[in-house]
Amino acid sequence: MIKSKAKKKKVNETLKATPEVATSTLVSPENGKIMPLSEVKDDVFSSGAMGKGVAIEPTDGVLHAPADGKIIMTFETGHAIGMKTKTGAEILMHIGMDTVNLQGKGFDTLVKKDQEVKDGEPLVKFDIDLIKKKLAIL
Repeated sequence: MIKSKAKKKKVNETLKATPEVATSTLVSPENGKIMPLSEVKDDVFSSGAMGKGVAIEPTDGVLHAPADGKIIMTFETGHAIGMKTKTGAEILMHIGMDTVNLQGKGFDTLVKKDQEVKDGEPLVKFDIDLIKKKLAIL
């Protein structure tokens, strides 16, 4: 057996943000009530496993870009969008809990992967009433 002399990185090692990312300003991607991510009834998000953030209980059905940047990921189901801001911050925006189970029903993705966007630009339209009716949680 050959042992590597290379040091292994700790799994929970804190990542260091560049000064530009650390001081980035984001606009709210949705209108609604902001709450701590720790209050979300989904362990993947509330535990911080997906990173730091906030939860927003939306009052209208439009997700907007929180900053200027580029779309780096879209889901066929329309329930989530990933983007990278001009300052290098990577942001995952996820609409609702278990919304992947709707298989795209009630979601209209308005952007494509690699598309440049400006802050406030609409990214996804979604039907709040349908999501609440089918999943009882948004």
